Amino acid sequence: MKFKRIKNTDIKQNIIEDQMWYWSKRWQKIEKEADKDIKKGRLVGPFDSTEEAIKTLKRMV
Repeated sequence: MKFKRIKNTDIKQNIIEDQMWYWSKRWQKIEKEADKDIKKGRLVGPFDSTEEAIKTLKRMV
């Protein structure tokens, strides 16, 4: 395993190299947006089947 050292705000961390994408500024922005959506109840699921998920998504369009 290869590790890289990053500085993320005030935290220094050793991160596995193939997981660096998660700590990018772009991905962290997306994570914050997702957290806001979850807090505001703007999500659907979980689903018991693929068919149930597809039906729900089609109703939303």
